[in-house]
Amino acid sequence: PHETYPYVIAAMVPLVVLAMVAGFTKGVFVEMITKQLPILDIHVSTTTFWVLVMLTLGIALGGIALAYFKHQKDGSYFSAQMKETFVYKLLANQYYMPLIIEKMILKPYLWISKASWKIDMHVVDEIVDGIARTVYSTGEKSTGAQNANLSKSLLSMAVGLVFFIVLGAIYSFAK
Repeated sequence: PHETYPYVIAAMVPLVVLAMVAGFTKGVFVEMITKQLPILDIHVSTTTFWVLVMLTLGIALGGIALAYFKHQKDGSYFSAQMKETFVYKLLANQYYMPLIIEKMILKPYLWISKASWKIDMHVVDEIVDGIARTVYSTGEKSTGAQNANLSKSLLSMAVGLVFFIVLGAIYSFAK
């Protein structure tokens, strides 16, 4: 069994379907693109390639070494002076994105959700309960027509006949 919640799996189903469609239509797409776009033929010399590889590798290893020795020396990667800078605070607080998301998306969404829940409780549920009460009371009142009482049965038939005559008249005038 998978450890993910079922609603997460359900949310991923459209992605699965789109991936399958993309897989089946890949050949047609590639053929169309290769006819539309010019041939891309980028070549660099071997020397340029290796210079770029060594340069990026040197930068990466230099950063790792700098962080290692700085942490060994001070017990921290950043000095107290560095921790007071705007850039450090901006990066340490993840560009303040969690705070922005909470204030601008999550709190309004929570407010809308609570308001919708109250509307659902007071409007939608009352409508559904009213329909149920109407059906129940109609059933209670119509049991008399089913107990072999001829006068109540004839009254029910007459009410139904009048209803359908009125409905037919409305329909004929609506044309």
